[in-house]
Amino acid sequence: MSKPLNALETALFSALDGETNMSGFFDALTAAQIVIPSETEVQPDGSGFAPLTQWRQGVELVLAFTSNARIGKSYLDLAPWLLTVDSTWLIRNLAYDRGLLLLGGPDRGLMVTPSQLAAIRVKL
Repeated sequence: MSKPLNALETALFSALDGETNMSGFFDALTAAQIVIPSETEVQPDGSGFAPLTQWRQGVELVLAFTSNARIGKSYLDLAPWLLTVDSTWLIRNLAYDRGLLLLGGPDRGLMVTPSQLAAIRVKL
């Protein structure tokens, strides 16, 4: 297991290890920036944004990372353009039927469901 690189990773790892509740993790998430690989170049107006996604438990999840340093070569080969954004931007603009898969390394990731994102949106 790797050491956390930033405050978001500290919260992510703590949530994964059962040391903090999801509310504490969500607070850290909404205060942080995340990195989203895109398959195509993202233009200043947001056009071209094509994030990597995975399906888990019947839900399409957008892949995001806690840091550029956590993005492995296999992801960069698929999506070489990196978009660094405030997480609240993604949460506000993500389709309501999509979730988020936040990765803090190859073995450290957490799924945020559409219903959890909806609860976060209400508080933003």
